[in-house]
Amino acid sequence: MQLYDTQAEQELLGIVLAHPARALESSSGMITPEFFWSIKHKRIYRAIEELREDGQEADIVTVSEQLKEKNLLDDVGGRRYIAELASGAYGSPATIPFLEDKLVKFKKARELHDVAQNTITELEENPENAEALLEKLATASRTIRQSTWLEAIPLVEAYAPKPLTAD
Repeated sequence: MQLYDTQAEQELLGIVLAHPARALESSSGMITPEFFWSIKHKRIYRAIEELREDGQEADIVTVSEQLKEKNLLDDVGGRRYIAELASGAYGSPATIPFLEDKLVKFKKARELHDVAQNTITELEENPENAEALLEKLATASRTIRQSTWLEAIPLVEAYAPKPLTAD
């Protein structure tokens, strides 16, 4: 079961770096670093967010400098990786909503996976609590499916204290 799409993450970051102004206009604004599976992609997107919050354009140079100032540039693959993201982006800012949707779906899948794993662990430890655990799982599942993702995060965190990690 695949719980991430590295290519979609790379494509989204590449478009944002290659077309910073147009990408900002196309973005829904709901993606945060936590929607990325790859830790290096989370760090790059966090740098992009910080630059935007400071009113700066988030391009290859400014993102590289932001990461360098935080001693994270080498951790994300250096300037070369950031430049490769931008030069390898084949989509346009118009594809950003599609890519954001993919990241949201994979984030929901990872969180639901964590909730299910935690429920199984709790069930193995306390089989007499099966009915209560089923209700917790059903509630978490409904919340993930029906709410905006940002509203579901506190509930998911309550049920799944050990999230999946990458890199």
